[in-house]
Amino acid sequence: MFSTREDTRKLRSKITATFGSKGIGLINAMARTGSDDNYCKICEQILSSAFGVALITKNTPPESLNNIYLEIGLMRAFGKEALILTPDFKLITSDLAGKGVLPYENEEEMQQKILNWADQIPNKIHDYNTHAEIALDEFNDYEKFFDYSKKAIMFGDFTTPIDGLNAVFNSKKRKNNNVSKRLQSEVKVFLAYIKRENEKTIGRR
Repeated sequence: MFSTREDTRKLRSKITATFGSKGIGLINAMARTGSDDNYCKICEQILSSAFGVALITKNTPPESLNNIYLEIGLMRAFGKEALILTPDFKLITSDLAGKGVLPYENEEEMQQKILNWADQIPNKIHDYNTHAEIALDEFNDYEKFFDYSKKAIMFGDFTTPIDGLNAVFNSKKRKNNNVSKRLQSEVKVFLAYIKRENEKTIGRR
């Protein structure tokens, strides 16, 4: 979620490289092919991403800022974390001035804050897997079980949550779980998507 202004190109490259040093790839939704409707295309990318990153500076033009705020809203509406990088906390609208804003005074501090955030990903994965286990074992809430498992997978855990989803939704006991056909279909499509993307990654190595 960046302005396309040329004067931020170097900063955008540093942000991408910093995440890349932790093995995290950033996707420019507007640069990806998909639906002819840009709104739908952005939604597609949000749904297939673990989190979003927004850069807001004093040079961000108003038209770009409106789009960025829309995309941040979509991220949060879809239950995804949105990081907001800014050199001036005052530039952020009050409704977004809480969790997820990473103010920085210089590029070195910006890079360090990104690295610190990335270092917490294993803790996020652990929490999501724990919440998924509680949702299933204590509340029989298959919707939340899938939601938390999916978050853990999107952040890079391709073992525990995938095994859990397969055990619950691809087992003979599934018929006794009162799981809706819609949810079964969503899980099946999601696992197929993850399998396909992993095979693409392996093929590129």
